[in-house]
Amino acid sequence: THTGAVLVVAVLGMVVSDGRTAIFATIIVLACAWAIPAKHMRKAAYILPVSALLFIVVLGAIPEGLAAALSRSGNAAEITTGNQRLELWSIVFSHFVQNPLSALVGYGYMGQGASGLADSYAFTFNGWRNENLLYSTHNAGLQLLVDGGVLAVGVFTWFYRSALCCFAFEYGNGRNPLDRAAIWVLLFVILVGMTDTAGTMVYRN
Repeated sequence: THTGAVLVVAVLGMVVSDGRTAIFATIIVLACAWAIPAKHMRKAAYILPVSALLFIVVLGAIPEGLAAALSRSGNAAEITTGNQRLELWSIVFSHFVQNPLSALVGYGYMGQGASGLADSYAFTFNGWRNENLLYSTHNAGLQLLVDGGVLAVGVFTWFYRSALCCFAFEYGNGRNPLDRAAIWVLLFVILVGMTDTAGTMVYRN
């Protein structure tokens, strides 16, 4: 079934990403697959450009006790700060406020290294050592902004929107469960991209 196909992909995503967001994305996607008609999911593409801000809102709504329970260390700050993502994203936002022209076209592939931006937030990786170009922004929308600017964010958002519309249209015509499964897989990728670079041009070494 389409639900089974989505579950398989989601579980593989959890294994590959080794992150908690993938676990919650799996739960959200399966809930949406059960409760929301596929045709209504085409607007999910718009999560991409605002995903960092949306995630900040979500973190702010988590009670401290629950945050501590969800953390690996027992420290609620690990969750409420997004494991230091909020500080990282603040640095990226500030950079583009100070360099607005750079936000138009970005700095190229893995631009955080070419621009030196990664050097300013490398400390948030808690001593992990590697080439600065591998210090990603841990958010798909921001990574696209760094790499290709507003243009890249717009292109990827358009791609997701077009793909979701296409699969929704095909499912409406033929009721092929694979078309519906594709919608939920795309939603999974978009949700994981809230705290990682899933669905972008960045790779992991």
